[in-house]
Amino acid sequence: MDSTLVDLEGLLPSAVIMVVSVTASTTSGKPLSEENLVKTIEACDRALNLDAAKKKVLDFVEGRMVYIAPNLSGIVGSAVAAKLMGIAGGLGALAKMPEQCSVTWRKEEKPRWIFYCHISVSCWLS
Repeated sequence: MDSTLVDLEGLLPSAVIMVVSVTASTTSGKPLSEENLVKTIEACDRALNLDAAKKKVLDFVEGRMVYIAPNLSGIVGSAVAAKLMGIAGGLGALAKMPEQCSVTWRKEEKPRWIFYCHISVSCWLS
């Protein structure tokens, strides 16, 4: 099967599509063995289940953000507030973020919030 005929645009980010295309063009083109095919399909199913679970948790937290962090939710909205809390590791961790961290609105094709933090890597490892 020619991998260029598969439309992955709505499924994957463009960077991942590029990696998939390059990898597909450099492989031997032999079909997977039955055992490897079953393992691959199982791994894909697990990845889809994990993504669905992540969405469930995010939706749950997003629905309660008005009660958990009303000021933050009022400023950035419940969805963004839930994601920021998830990135930081909870409300307490978000409140203790050092002043070098900032949240910036960045204009792109799809406007989105970008979370910037200028801290050395050694700080995160300790």
